[in-house]
Amino acid sequence: MTLEITGLDELVKQLASIHDGLPQMVGNAMEDVIDPPMDEAAEQTPHRTGNLRRSKFVNAPTVNGSAVSIDFGFSAGYALPVHNIPPPPMKSVGGRSATHLNGKWRFMADPIEKAAPGFADGLVKSIDKQLQEMLG
Repeated sequence: MTLEITGLDELVKQLASIHDGLPQMVGNAMEDVIDPPMDEAAEQTPHRTGNLRRSKFVNAPTVNGSAVSIDFGFSAGYALPVHNIPPPPMKSVGGRSATHLNGKWRFMADPIEKAAPGFADGLVKSIDKQLQEMLG
């Protein structure tokens, strides 16, 4: 019995292409998995004017060699204090509490923590989809 594989040059080219594109694929996948919980976070922001809600951002991924990162959050200067001030009777580290007429405290942490167990699976599915599109 003989097994013969032909077209190895093309296979090597495709594998090199996958290797070279993998960091960006991972970044795209990171964006795919963080977008839904960030949308949920925006919906949960306490709001009067909508400025905090509109300050939501998910930046494009940054690839630096084999490291991939993505920045996300809320850019309003008061986002962190609002996020960390609980409703009464609880108190923040600074001793504050707040009653929000709409939205809630921990508006970002709660959706991210809820989604986190599915991040690895989401990354794999997104990368698989990108590979399928790349390879046709």
